[in-house]
Amino acid sequence: MAKKIDRKDLKQPDEFISFSHKALQWALERRTGVLVGIAALVLIIIGFYAWRWYLHENARHASMDFIEAKKILETSLQESPNQQPTNMSQASYVTEKEKHQAAIEAFKKVKNNHKGTDVASLATYFIAESNRKIGEYANAIKYFKEYISEQGQNGLLGVFALEGIATSHESQDKPEEALKHYQKLEKLEPDRGKYHQARLKQKSGEIQEARRLYEDIIKEHPQTIYRQTIEERLSQLTIEEKTTPESTQDINPKSKTEPTSSPPNPEQPPSPQTPKSEPKSGEGVD
Repeated sequence: MAKKIDRKDLKQPDEFISFSHKALQWALERRTGVLVGIAALVLIIIGFYAWRWYLHENARHASMDFIEAKKILETSLQESPNQQPTNMSQASYVTEKEKHQAAIEAFKKVKNNHKGTDVASLATYFIAESNRKIGEYANAIKYFKEYISEQGQNGLLGVFALEGIATSHESQDKPEEALKHYQKLEKLEPDRGKYHQARLKQKSGEIQEARRLYEDIIKEHPQTIYRQTIEERLSQLTIEEKTTPESTQDINPKSKTEPTSSPPNPEQPPSPQTPKSEPKSGEGVD
């Protein structure tokens, strides 16, 4: 049996039509305000996507500029001043110093043109490392510290920046400053920091302390990348102790396996060996 339609049911469509009419009338009366609101929303959406596009393009250009600067460090040196480069699209350099000076200028352009980006911080690190390699230790320390202040000691290359500060102080014949920073390095990578401290002790003739530190590293970190170098140094210490037990001779044996203060491939630096919390941006070093 069909449901009986009462007066209330018949009235509902009229109420809907009446409501729709009132809503339309309200919109028409306030059409200027509604259109302004819609236009504002459209502008916000357009602005959001424009900003995203700008960030993407800026990051792309920063990366391209960094790659071009990095190519300078990968350029082979000329064997003689009159030698023609094999690749005419690349510059050529006679000395390492000349090459690193050109790289420093290129990385500075990246740093200045892309301020505030991670790529700019990465350029800062390479400015520091190139200065260190050509013996400009004061500038190296300055830019290593700047990198750490931007990215923190736990940044991508924070360990190497801290190590670079320490080795630069050591090269300036400032063992106390070097030791202080190697101790900071130990907190981030225990075997790396302690190895440098042991090497510094051995260099200054503190043979027993150097031996203790070397043996501690082997005991606490049996898989350390420094193991072969440490074993060679311990052998040298044994020879030194037998020949001149009281000697303060500077023992600094060179080894082909000696790890460097910068990563073999800075684009893919090894991860720190111990977990650590990310410091706040702006963390500096003394």
